[in-house]
Amino acid sequence: MSDSREWLIQWIRDAHAMEEQAETMLSGQLSRLEVARACEQNLWEEEAMADWLRQHLPGTTEQFLARADTESQEAKR
Repeated sequence: MSDSREWLIQWIRDAHAMEEQAETMLSGQLSRLEVARACEQNLWEEEAMADWLRQHLPGTTEQFLARADTESQEAKR
């Protein structure tokens, strides 16, 4: 009977160790997924800024050049 009990205790210890290892691996995978999600969000924001710049570049450039030609310091702000 003690052999069965020892076998059961060892089996439970092994199962617990496997669960801890699985938890560690899943935590690492979650961290990598969160990093990937952050990179995707940053990419979306960069694309949105580039699109805005593409649409507004001519007008913004004209305003800059007009203000640069103005002698007043107030116009350059």
